[in-house]
Amino acid sequence: MWAAIAVLIVSVLIQYALQPKTPQPQAAELKDFDAPTADEGRPVPVVFGSSDPNSDLFKRGAEWAGVCYAVKDAVTFVAAFALMAAARKLDRRRIHGVCLALGGLGLLAVGFIHGEEHHTHPLAAQSVRSL
Repeated sequence: MWAAIAVLIVSVLIQYALQPKTPQPQAAELKDFDAPTADEGRPVPVVFGSSDPNSDLFKRGAEWAGVCYAVKDAVTFVAAFALMAAARKLDRRRIHGVCLALGGLGLLAVGFIHGEEHHTHPLAAQSVRSL
């Protein structure tokens, strides 16, 4: 038995000594990152009718995005408490399955989202008219 342990220790030491040495990675510098830029001649996405961050339409679009995120956070907050209450009374596996199905439906719904021309919100409609 002691001979087997000794062979094991020797083989581990040999493996450690013969393994390839990996070089230490260099610290990342700013030039290593490829951030998107707006070069001349390159198309810039237009959000809510403007690509200029100083324009009124762009600011109103950013405000609308803030409203959308606030509503999403409020719904998530309420849904978390509703899920805790449901988990106390119902089968957790079934609740998990329903949540997965709803998440899948939400993912499939992304394919039905269209550009600004299909929005019905007044802010979006105004931004489309201003184009």
